Amino acid sequence: MGIELKTTLTQVGASLRCVIPKPVCEQLMLKEGDVLTVELERDRIVLSRRTIHSKTRDRERDRRR
Repeated sequence: MGIELKTTLTQVGASLRCVIPKPVCEQLMLKEGDVLTVELERDRIVLSRRTIHSKTRDRERDRRR
C-alpha cells in the first residue's frame, strides 16, 4: 500500500485504543462513524471497512438464527 506509520496504544477502561494516523484516514477516506471489522491473521491485526454487502450478510445471518 505504500504507507507504514507507527501508532501507540492507550488504555480506555478495560480496552486498548489505537489511533489511525491522519494520512491513512485520508488515503482510505475514513471518517468518524465508519464501522471497521477487526481480524487477526497470525501476528497481524487487519482492519477493514465494513461494506454494505457485509452488513446485509450479517443481517441475513442474524435473521436465520
